[in-house]
Amino acid sequence: MTMSNIIEPKTLETTLSNLVAEREAWEAGSYLKSNQELYALLEKCLNQYTQVKHSPSLRNVVSQMLRERNIAFNASTNTLTKIVRLIFGDCGKRAYTYARVIQVALAEKPENVSLATFITNAGGVEEIRRRNASGVSPAQLRQQRIEAAEKLFVGADGIVTVDTVDGITPNAETENNLSLAILRLNADGTSTVVCGIQNIALLNAALEHAAKQQSMLNDPKAELSQERTRQATLARAVKEAVAA
Repeated sequence: MTMSNIIEPKTLETTLSNLVAEREAWEAGSYLKSNQELYALLEKCLNQYTQVKHSPSLRNVVSQMLRERNIAFNASTNTLTKIVRLIFGDCGKRAYTYARVIQVALAEKPENVSLATFITNAGGVEEIRRRNASGVSPAQLRQQRIEAAEKLFVGADGIVTVDTVDGITPNAETENNLSLAILRLNADGTSTVVCGIQNIALLNAALEHAAKQQSMLNDPKAELSQERTRQATLARAVKEAVAA
């Protein structure tokens, strides 16, 4: 069965506009309130952790409460994760996410800043969770790469210089005078600019790729992997030396 002319274009436009308005109201209302309530609860977890972490008897209370509620943990489960699991229930990976957020806050949050403000300024719970060992999130690393490439290319010697025409001028919204172009390799070995691209998102993607390609920044993930390999190699060497 073919469905056609079910809704008029203007009606669809109105309906979608109304949905956008509902989403905006949700973000400003219940969604925002929900996040703020979550952040407040996490701050209370943080406060309890600071009181419990140095007291064996208090840590035992937390463990006993988990047992009474049949919430799983083992000898390697740290106290902070135990508290989060106790408060939020057996919520799987969310417990580790919330515990990770609190751990980062303990290390980085200024004393006079609330946890809610710290999380909001950091981009939210998920953005904090995604940070690597260096404390840099993927979004932050991407921006660092883009800025590094911009800094290099704005003042770099060119590979080739061409006359500027309207089709290859930078987007008026850019602040770096950089633009993209598609080149064609000709049969005689020359190259021809066949198209200019003024899309800023594509330009940023190209800058990020260039930064990776030319290793303009140390990649924290790669450094962490290399450090783990170095430590493993050292451990094997020590073990072999002792065995000998």
